[in-house]
This record gives sequence, structure tokens and C-alpha cells, in this order.
Amino acid sequence: MIIDAEGINEIDATGEEMLHELDKRLQSAGIELLIARAKKQIMDILKRTGFVDAMGTDRFFRLRTHAFEYAWQRLDENHADTCPLKVAQPLSDQEAIELKEAEAEAAK
Repeated sequence: MIIDAEGINEIDATGEEMLHELDKRLQSAGIELLIARAKKQIMDILKRTGFVDAMGTDRFFRLRTHAFEYAWQRLDENHADTCPLKVAQPLSDQEAIELKEAEAEAAK
């Protein structure tokens, strides 16, 4: 799971504790928590509380793309080639029909 933290401007003790608990729960389910684009003031707090050390610095990324690249490397071999977030996939015939119908309805 990747959290894009760019929009987080402040974090208090409750927020830090929630992240810590989320990380523990995800780890117990075999899921890694990754954090991308956290601002300096947020990183300073997370470092001061020991959260960065507990989670590991390798799971924090300056760019979202770096977090995605890390995640794709950790997943199965062909996941990066088939992930809908990385590979553009055309609409199915049914999806195209539904889209046209929705657009026509919205234009009324």
C-alpha cells in the first residue's frame, strides 16, 4: 500500500500512532506500507518519534514513481507488465457503450 503523503501538512501523536498500527496490521497480512512525498516537517516528526526507524528508511520515497517501482520489484515477475496502473488498457465493448450512454445522459 502506498500513501501519497504530499497533502499531509501536520501530524499529531494520534496520527503517528494510527500509521504505526496500520503498518503493523498490514505487515501481519503480508502487505508493505510505503510512504511517498512526505514533507520535511512530517518526516522530522516521524523520525523524532522513531517511526521511520521502526518502519525502515527504505520504505519512504521522495517520488511516487519510486514507490511504485519499488512495489513492482517486490511483486511477482510480470506484475509491472500487467498492472492497470502502469499499462493502459482499452475499454471493453460493453464499457465503451456504457460510457457513451452516460455521456449522452449527462448532455441532456
